[in-house]
Amino acid sequence: MLKVFATVDFFNNDMVELPIELVSPPPNDDFANAIPLPPSSQNLTEGDNTYGSTETDEPLFEEKIDNTLWYSWVPSQNGTAKIRVNSINNWDTTLAIYTGTTLANLVKVATNDDKNEDKGNDSNSVSSAVEFEAIINNRYYIQVG
Repeated sequence: MLKVFATVDFFNNDMVELPIELVSPPPNDDFANAIPLPPSSQNLTEGDNTYGSTETDEPLFEEKIDNTLWYSWVPSQNGTAKIRVNSINNWDTTLAIYTGTTLANLVKVATNDDKNEDKGNDSNSVSSAVEFEAIINNRYYIQVG
């Protein structure tokens, strides 16, 4: 991590040093670097999208989506998949599932923003969840925002 200091000259010639911290985006910030998840697991992964970004041509099912991360998942059996993103520190989350091989040809499978599993869609919830029929050996891309 690199720390840079910027000096600001105020109107009365007072100088103030402001620290600027340069950070790197997460490794799965871009679609091409989606992190593969295990075929079957109750707890797939943990991640932090604080320093994530969006890519040119990245599909965004809502305007307010930013700070996205990408995962890929290939199920080991057919059935109903349930994927949930739990918010830490009340970070508002979004969740989208796609099939395809590039950003240009992704097909939306399921999306959600602010779903409370017990109450349905809830504008006061910051977690997101989707359900979809997963097909064995199909690769699904998971976009977390």
